[in-house]
Amino acid sequence: MRHTLRTLTGYKMWVHAVSLLAFLVMSAPLLGAAEGKRVAFVVGISKYDNLAADKQLKNAVNDAEGVSAKLTEIGFQVTKVPNLTRPAFNEKWQNILDALTRDDTFVLFFSGHGVQIDGQNYLLPRDIPYIEYGQQEQLKREAISLNELLADLSTGDRPHPKSSVVILDACRDNPLIPPGYTKSASTPKGLANVPESDGIFVMYAAANNQTALDRLSSIDKAQYSVFTRTLLPLMGRTDLSIQELGTQLKDQVWELAQSVGRKQRPTLYDGIIGRFCLPGCAAKVNKGAVGVNESFTATVHPALTSAITGKDGAPMVLIPAGSFPMGSTKDEVDLAIQTCVKDYKKDQSTCEGWYKSELPQHKVRIDAFYLDKHEVTNRLFQQFVQQTGYRTTAEQEGSARWFVESKGWEEVKGASWRKPEAGATVFESNRAEHPVVAVSWDDTEAYCRWVGQRLPTEAEFEYALRAGTTTKYWWGPGNPGSRRVENIADESAKHLLSVTMSGYTDGAVRTAPVGSYEANPLGLYDMSGNVAEWTADWYGDTYYAKSPERNPTGPSSGEKRVVRGGSWTDGPVVVRSASQGGYLPSERSDTIGFRCAQDIPN
Repeated sequence: MRHTLRTLTGYKMWVHAVSLLAFLVMSAPLLGAAEGKRVAFVVGISKYDNLAADKQLKNAVNDAEGVSAKLTEIGFQVTKVPNLTRPAFNEKWQNILDALTRDDTFVLFFSGHGVQIDGQNYLLPRDIPYIEYGQQEQLKREAISLNELLADLSTGDRPHPKSSVVILDACRDNPLIPPGYTKSASTPKGLANVPESDGIFVMYAAANNQTALDRLSSIDKAQYSVFTRTLLPLMGRTDLSIQELGTQLKDQVWELAQSVGRKQRPTLYDGIIGRFCLPGCAAKVNKGAVGVNESFTATVHPALTSAITGKDGAPMVLIPAGSFPMGSTKDEVDLAIQTCVKDYKKDQSTCEGWYKSELPQHKVRIDAFYLDKHEVTNRLFQQFVQQTGYRTTAEQEGSARWFVESKGWEEVKGASWRKPEAGATVFESNRAEHPVVAVSWDDTEAYCRWVGQRLPTEAEFEYALRAGTTTKYWWGPGNPGSRRVENIADESAKHLLSVTMSGYTDGAVRTAPVGSYEANPLGLYDMSGNVAEWTADWYGDTYYAKSPERNPTGPSSGEKRVVRGGSWTDGPVVVRSASQGGYLPSERSDTIGFRCAQDIPN
């Protein structure tokens, strides 16, 4: 497929690649305010010493781990301690309060059991004793008073943080109520309302007299609660104020709960004046700013919208016009070949065939376009199928490939996008927001055409993935360490995969919900992981040597299509920004998905 992208005229800005985030996606923190610390206290309690087995919580500690990682990623100093007793909680709390100043920003996240007594809220520590139902005064003494915690942050002589956010995934059934009382209309559920306090934003996982879901169903294997799994992708958004984040969270959690016939709507209590964003709010673009970088330039038209929504409801991000060095240097390719021979146990000629197509590195100019922020999900693909009656290649031919432990890919009869492993559907197994897989190139091209869009070219994909960076990966030159940047072959998948990124853990073995990890500098998610993605181009292993500089669209014909961006099965050498692969258009497996692009209108 060939298409000519329209040339935009407008203001030119020359920026350092490292400054791309600030000027292209407007995500630099606002300046001018007094700079204080960004402090967080994260608590997750799954294990309760004196409660029955059915009152223990599956995901609370996982929730705390996920939130802690995200807060660390966006610049918070995090104190995280799992399964705290009441004395340990009090000690940590006092230490944090003593260190806070009036210029600081503070976040408290608690996942565990919480109860309301006489209109007041209490959080239950690990060592809460079993208390006979009705002994409210004893329970008040042994539990942690939420009202007192809020008072510590807003009243008294102690310096109070400039802004505080209190997030409670604790609105579960009271674990101390005997079974005979749980269905009584007079038995309060969840947490009680709290008055708004100046400078404090409080967020409950569920409304008053609702209970929060730890899981959607007995087959729900997600590592986070319904509330927290929805919260995490929103926390790093510089375009969302805390109020806007809360509104999106309410809607998304409600939809998830409704999908299993339950009711859960997070509740917000807003005492913050002005605009506040957890990672810092996006700054306005200074169109007079000038910087120089010889390897990256960008052109932005002032009238363009930085984000739009497609016909399918998917958010799209403006990718500004610009130029970049596409492909790899000879040194990088030589190293990739050596790694391939060593780690994947392949012969030299096979590895050369895989990686020499990245040569030569060459300058490419790309006109502005829009690109889906996320990979297309099962939920979105279902819309397409329901409205058009479309049958995928896998459904027509009766099979798709599935990665089997210790065996690799196997053709599985009956597998399709609905049932990638020919077992439970993606909706029965809580994968509605995972990227759709087991789709051929023809399937993805049909979807993008249905929404009035197209697949991105290979050059557009690498340009958007790199987002102004020239390092091996968009996040830097090597292992991301504690940052959760992408869902790739990591330590948690070592039992399944022979080659992983040593020392890196993303928490997912196979696919994860889209947007679960860090966005690249252009605000795009999962560009190097989760699933690899189809592009519009035919594959040609010598094409780069004769590629045009402006808007290349690949060879005019071929046998295979280009797939870009690594997947959950791919190790360090495959998830590099320049890595590419060629696959037959009929290929459909559990590691390849897609996203759509859209031209800028006249």
